Amino acid sequence: MASWTNDYIYIPFKEKGRSREDGIDCYGLIRLYAADRDLAMPNFGEGYADSNQDLRDALRLEKAGRVEIGEELEGDILLFINKLHVGIVVRPGTMLHCTYGVGVAIERYRNAEWTPRLKTITRLPTR
Repeated sequence: MASWTNDYIYIPFKEKGRSREDGIDCYGLIRLYAADRDLAMPNFGEGYADSNQDLRDALRLEKAGRVEIGEELEGDILLFINKLHVGIVVRPGTMLHCTYGVGVAIERYRNAEWTPRLKTITRLPTR
């Protein structure tokens, strides 16, 4: 596995969490990852609406940031629908993500659970 994942793998889940110390949710993981790497992540506030609209907006970037499914690279952001969720590509087919009851973990996303839900892949630009 990519060594950078070790910086996140121990972080517990916390709904709307935004810090290593207190815990994070999936969106918090993306924000932390982007900040650690000086990537341009739109900031729509500390939380997101119950409708998850802010999360959708935060990952809606210009066409240049979109990546075709199958062309993803390490560090790209995965957006899943039908229970909105985000993760980070560790290598094509494998993601780092944060879920309730587990915290940050590495899991395959090319499977019956995740593949049908994969909506968009985004490459965040540097600042």
